[in-house]
Amino acid sequence: MRKQDVETIKQTISVIIGEPLRIIDRAGTFVRFNFGDLTEEEVPCCDDDGELVRDSDGRVKRKKIMSGRYALDPICSVRLTCDDKVILSDSLIQLPNSQMCNSPDFDWDNFDWNKPGNNSFDEVVTKHIGNEPFDFIVSKIDVNKFGDLTISFSNGFIIQLFADGTDKNENWRFYDLLADDKYASLVVLGDGIKKTDT
Repeated sequence: MRKQDVETIKQTISVIIGEPLRIIDRAGTFVRFNFGDLTEEEVPCCDDDGELVRDSDGRVKRKKIMSGRYALDPICSVRLTCDDKVILSDSLIQLPNSQMCNSPDFDWDNFDWNKPGNNSFDEVVTKHIGNEPFDFIVSKIDVNKFGDLTISFSNGFIIQLFADGTDKNENWRFYDLLADDKYASLVVLGDGIKKTDT
């Protein structure tokens, strides 16, 4: 990645310094982070099993929620650390929660990891982050020559994104929900960056 690309990423992402983490969430195996002032956002509706809800014409139903102004959507590997401990990673999404792991009746063949609360990822987010993670204030960001992103919080936690996609493959994207074109994103690829409106 060019030095200029790294500087563009740093400049774009720096708007979250001093902002609170609002949401750590997931859709299937995709993790999502939101930062900053609360704003209204329209998102797809899911049922209790995590499946999309559709209307009679087959269109996905949407609902309005409050989320942080800035969205960070990684496609690459993600982890949350504190001190010398890994607290959370995207690899936990398809692993059962502790209650299921400790159950003698647990059945891998019937394990539905996508159902909200069933997996270790959802369990850890609820335990460490909760519904209102306002103790997580961004204190510093860093980007390396590969497009890896490190977000440090004032409480000692750190989010790390590992850009493991190559060439034109997308690693992560960042966008402002209040921008004139709220779908315009900074997209970090394996070999650089691009701006997109989709």
